[in-house]
Amino acid sequence: MFDFFIETGENLSNKLLDKNLFYSTKVCNKNRCYQLNMRIDNLNALIYGKDQNFPEVLQTEDYFVMIFGYCFSRAGNENNQIQRLQAEEVLKIYKKSGNSIVKQIKGSYTLIIFNIKSNSLNIFTDELNIRTVYYSQQGNKLLISNSLSAFIKYSPKDFSVINTKAVLEYALFDFVLTNETFIKQINYLSPASRLEYSKNQLKSTQYWDIFTAFNKQNPELNEQESFTQINNLLKKNLSAYLSEPEKTAFALTGGYDSRTNLALLNGKHSSGYYYSYGVKGSYDIKFAQKVAKKLDLNFNPFILDHRFAENFPDNALTAIKVGDGMVEMSRANYIHAFKDIGKDFDYILTGLFGSELIKRPTSLGGYIDKNIQSLLFAENFEDTYEQIIEKAIENGCINKNLLKIYQNDILKDLKANPYISNKQDEAQKYFFYMVGWGMRKYFMKEIKAERLFVENLHPYMDIEFIELLLKTPFPWVYNWGKKKNLFDNLKIHKFYAQLMQMNNKQLTNIPTTHAYKPKYLLNKIYLPLLIGQYIYLRRKIKKIGIFNNTNLMQNFYEQRKDQIEEYHVLFNNKEITKKFPSGMKEFNKLISLQVWMKENKLELA
Repeated sequence: MFDFFIETGENLSNKLLDKNLFYSTKVCNKNRCYQLNMRIDNLNALIYGKDQNFPEVLQTEDYFVMIFGYCFSRAGNENNQIQRLQAEEVLKIYKKSGNSIVKQIKGSYTLIIFNIKSNSLNIFTDELNIRTVYYSQQGNKLLISNSLSAFIKYSPKDFSVINTKAVLEYALFDFVLTNETFIKQINYLSPASRLEYSKNQLKSTQYWDIFTAFNKQNPELNEQESFTQINNLLKKNLSAYLSEPEKTAFALTGGYDSRTNLALLNGKHSSGYYYSYGVKGSYDIKFAQKVAKKLDLNFNPFILDHRFAENFPDNALTAIKVGDGMVEMSRANYIHAFKDIGKDFDYILTGLFGSELIKRPTSLGGYIDKNIQSLLFAENFEDTYEQIIEKAIENGCINKNLLKIYQNDILKDLKANPYISNKQDEAQKYFFYMVGWGMRKYFMKEIKAERLFVENLHPYMDIEFIELLLKTPFPWVYNWGKKKNLFDNLKIHKFYAQLMQMNNKQLTNIPTTHAYKPKYLLNKIYLPLLIGQYIYLRRKIKKIGIFNNTNLMQNFYEQRKDQIEEYHVLFNNKEITKKFPSGMKEFNKLISLQVWMKENKLELA
């Protein structure tokens, strides 16, 4: 399932099931896709998916159940295997456990369970929550969808006004500080939350929080115990996630995460379809090709060449349209690859989220904005915030009058956000932000862009894996340091090399994009070879990179700059473009947001 819209309550619309709410409807004409319309007492549902049987949806005499995403039983079956749950199995657990169902399952999900007889709705989200779901209470109705744009098409008169504060927070910090969205009257479901709707009353509670769960984490296991338990859990996860391997394409890059997946599979699914993407000659493709040749894998690289350039405008617009304002034009490469992969496969298996827990986070990338980093380590929080506002005004990309008007409201949101304003020590503070917010907002963009074509299966972004990992000595939170240190990072990368060695030694003998062979980490006698290879390869890898779409992004903007001029009250696009390409991140983010607002005909308050 990749799109849904549900309305529940009183006086429901008779037109919902006839409405064209999703951009995915157009994409469906080119892809395998099915529509499910459901009308029961006090609930209507419009659902799109790639499986015409819709195993994630169930209606009985007493219940309506829907899984958005996927979940597994924590306990496993009699053979100690973790099973992917369908709606029928979720209902059985719910009937037995009630609201404690969240203790029995894990995964990347939103569960929607409607009791038809009592006319009450319960919604549960998982602890990490990267598959965003939105809701809005309108009088005696509750509306729920995974698409922000769908609300606008459902009722333009109710959902067409921009939430200026939320937009400014996104411009300053790369995410909205509360559970508000870019549109007034619409919120998103928080991680590890239960939303209850009954008798027109809406109640939200949190069943888990990262601070309580991981506040006193310390290594409890030695290295040998750690590897044994992690190896067993990841193999168990892979077995569960790959319940339909014939429908799954396998990511294979030049990095550690996907290669470790391959090692853990240890020959299983070697006849499957493996892919990567990048410019011609990139080492993400070169090293992946070496792996594929060594193991005789069916490998297909998606070269970002002239065909990618020709299709960039359409692919960039698709990424923006399905991205709820948060997916940038630069994500066109996902659409380029997955609209082809999605013709033959329903799932992709990735190494999403692995190294971000292991490797020291010295490269900020899209995980953490520089302004957030300043606040996390600020000696004086309010003074640092004042400096951020002053720099933003001086920068000139955001309307300075609006910044002054909303300055105090944004400060209140910052102080109320527990991931930014807390009393933890430096390492813990950074860890809680990265896991609780940074990873989520970064990977949610990837999931949103891919969802029409493939479902992303990511066995590392798994709550049991994180819980276990924090009992080992490997996470960077135990090896804290804000500066790059090659030798400290080598110790941490040894984690992956050891897992490869335990499962498939051949994979340790091919370099990764970290510029050395993993096997060099396993014995000190290899250290001179590692240093030599690192010096030789590092510059070559950086020089080629994965791809460069600077000119394509500029052209995409030029074709639309007149259309988005109406949002000059929010942004100064002349200043934004003046700073390009050095200010590529800001350009990419703010121009894409305006294109999304224009596509959805959003109005300023």
